[in-house]
Amino acid sequence: FVRCLRHIWCPPGAWIGLGYALAHLGFADLAKSAFARAVAATSKSINPTDRIEALIAQATANLRLASRCLLDSSEFEAATAHGEEALRCLTNAYELCGACGIAPDPRMLCMLAEIVFYEGDVERAEVLAKRAMDVASAVRQNGS
Repeated sequence: FVRCLRHIWCPPGAWIGLGYALAHLGFADLAKSAFARAVAATSKSINPTDRIEALIAQATANLRLASRCLLDSSEFEAATAHGEEALRCLTNAYELCGACGIAPDPRMLCMLAEIVFYEGDVERAEVLAKRAMDVASAVRQNGS
């Protein structure tokens, strides 16, 4: 794994895996960097699902950092910046799904619903959450 990461180009999945491991260990900033490397690595990938997965992972890290910043009232601006970055990543992933004819990832739809809910658009959040449930149900029924 370490040898793979030392190469200039390694599979995006390696960076995503490392990012999730770092996040689990509490190293949110390092996880965010690993996810950013995953997004950069997908520029050479012909598989759009690699980029979608990397963008979702990067959004996850940003939302985690935003929620951590919200615990300290003096960090509101940082929380807002992380939230905006997460929204940008999720929007890019959602648009990529549409452009490639891929069903959106339920995680992405749930995170978008949460962000939209906190922005005050409850109806849109409900639509996104229902869509996430429909996509997850379809995946479960198809077994893929």
